[in-house]
Amino acid sequence: MGITDGNRQTTGSPSGARTWCSSAVRQALVCALLCALPGAQQAFCQAPTSSVVQLLEAAQSAKNAGESERALQLAERAVARAEQEDDRTLLGDALRKQGSVLIRLNRYEEAESALRRSLAQYEELTPTAGLGHTQHQMSRVFRHRGDFATGLAWLRKAQATFSAIDDGYGLISVFNGLGVVYGHLGELDRSLEWHSRSLTLSRSEGDQVGVADGLYAVGEVHRQLDELPQALKYFQDALAIDEATGNVENIANSHMKVGVTHGAMGNHVQAREHLSTAHDMFLRMGSPRALHGVLIDLAALDVAQGRLDDALPALKEVLAKATANDWSMVAARARLDLARVESRVQHHEHAITYAEQALAGALARDELRHALEIYQTQARIFEAAGKPTQALNAMREYIETRDMLFDRRRTSVIAAMQGEAEYERQSIMLELAEKDTQLAALALEREGTIRAIGLAAIAVVFALSFLLYGRLFARLQNRRLAREVAEQTRKVRESHDELQRAYAAVDHASLTDPLTGLANRRFLERHIKADLATAGDLARPQGQATAKDLVFFLVDLDYFKAINDREGHDAGDAVLVDISRLLRSEFKASDYVVRWGGEEFLVVVRFVDRRAAPAIAERVRAAVAARAIPIGSGRTLRCTCSIGFAAYPLVSAAPSVAGWEDVITLADMALYRVKHTRRDGWTGYFATGSEIPSRPIAQWVPAALRRGALEVLSSVEMGTAPDDEAWQTRPGSASLPALDR
Repeated sequence: MGITDGNRQTTGSPSGARTWCSSAVRQALVCALLCALPGAQQAFCQAPTSSVVQLLEAAQSAKNAGESERALQLAERAVARAEQEDDRTLLGDALRKQGSVLIRLNRYEEAESALRRSLAQYEELTPTAGLGHTQHQMSRVFRHRGDFATGLAWLRKAQATFSAIDDGYGLISVFNGLGVVYGHLGELDRSLEWHSRSLTLSRSEGDQVGVADGLYAVGEVHRQLDELPQALKYFQDALAIDEATGNVENIANSHMKVGVTHGAMGNHVQAREHLSTAHDMFLRMGSPRALHGVLIDLAALDVAQGRLDDALPALKEVLAKATANDWSMVAARARLDLARVESRVQHHEHAITYAEQALAGALARDELRHALEIYQTQARIFEAAGKPTQALNAMREYIETRDMLFDRRRTSVIAAMQGEAEYERQSIMLELAEKDTQLAALALEREGTIRAIGLAAIAVVFALSFLLYGRLFARLQNRRLAREVAEQTRKVRESHDELQRAYAAVDHASLTDPLTGLANRRFLERHIKADLATAGDLARPQGQATAKDLVFFLVDLDYFKAINDREGHDAGDAVLVDISRLLRSEFKASDYVVRWGGEEFLVVVRFVDRRAAPAIAERVRAAVAARAIPIGSGRTLRCTCSIGFAAYPLVSAAPSVAGWEDVITLADMALYRVKHTRRDGWTGYFATGSEIPSRPIAQWVPAALRRGALEVLSSVEMGTAPDDEAWQTRPGSASLPALDR
């Protein structure tokens, strides 16, 4: 896939120049007024201040046309002219334009310096759109560097600025940025939520560029979810709008994503056509980092078409260029792809070296998501090289890193949710404050009316008729005010109820997998704690029968990639949906059935005797194997699954020594044993005594198996230790999923 943070360089406005529009409009109006006065035209309308605006317009036009170096020169001239004129607002605008062009040129340190200077110009001024857009550009600098926490903080500042001045165009770009950050944090449901909000706001504002950005971003989320047909449609729609609006960089990015998606779907001709177009456009723009990202995508396409001799030199050239320019993410991607290609041509030692270099870089940059991908690749390379021990070690590292990433992601998401909650709380408080102000105004009006009644009472000595009129008038006023107060109260209550319904709808969407309708990880995190407490409170001596265990089953479909490759991703989606229905039918409504990731499902059977787990696993395995899954056009497909399971509490006499995440790790390792043999089976690990497991648990398991501290229950024949002969054998020759014609 292309080297990109998933967010295109936009300002959230149709022209791409809305970030300094307020200054330009102010100057133009003053110029027009003064030009109407005799003798003023020479004195002001041709003044250098107007030239700053013209330079910024020219810089934006050059940037939109892909002429990055020319855009930078014009922005630098605008900065120099604004400094001469001592106009802080125009100087801030010019510095931001310079920073945005430097970001495109991948010169991030210079971009940060220019943007910080821009921020300094706005410090003593009333908040403007210019300040918000500069804060958003700062977030892009840190996102490109992989510092998503700092990027998120800058986005929150920009959101507050745009909200304070009611700038819908600015909020469009911020919402897209929030979607990008949550996508990198792995929170794809939240990412989709923010991108959808951006898309909705863009449509309401009539912002075609914003609509294209929203379509592009939503397509990227679907691509990460492996929902390729949906992703392709969004990317194609974004491309059509980009071509109509004429922003060259956005057109190139959309061509790249359309090409990458076509490639993943096996449409090699269309993929090469779009990627070649993106390559030529990035070359003309002078965007070297994006250009070499596309070169990696083209090399991946060569690999998919079996042209390994073309892919190898291309990837080596990209790696050399990326290393020379310190493009760490491009270099990491090139090394990983080189490792895969070298392994395919049986150059295993070269493959191992490239993978180790890629891993070292990922760990040094603390890019744990990339490290996960590398560990999986390492395991496959070691397996192909006949090194099962190293392959097993790589998978152990994968499991430990995945758990670490899960913990970090949970912490980041909690912090982000707290930030969002605080932002929403402040927004609600502002709304309520406005309502209070309105009610206070009504109360003052009522107080004035009462005062009028008093004056009327005093006037009774002058005229009884005036008193009667005043009392009647006061009664009518009181009734009117009472009706208005009641109406305002009703509106406040309705707004509150509507807000609560909206929160409930968003909350439900964030807990559900969009493809299968199953619960997701966040749902499990929210609901599992009460069950853990119940199971822990019912702890008993090890081995004593009870129906109060929580048994975690990991169900993984065998050879699922082969289904996607052979039958297409629509068929793969049909398989996932059908298996989801089967799992719901096989378990109680009170059990948790969760889509855990890709083709993997997690089922938590609540409050059951763990001794029933093998029978449950066999029932599910047999049901999947017997299932004829419809995939369209009257065809059906059969597949098998592998299952790993473990129970909570891990140690019954001491529930607190191992958490539910540890139990999932244990089930995952049991699943891996099945995958390593013949698949279409199940394995479970249960603690046999009161031994306290050491951390990390993935390293404790092999020794515990040898000591007999863990009992192995399995439908496949194997030894009990990882170095047994059965464990070291290569995966069996079980057939690929069969297609019923």
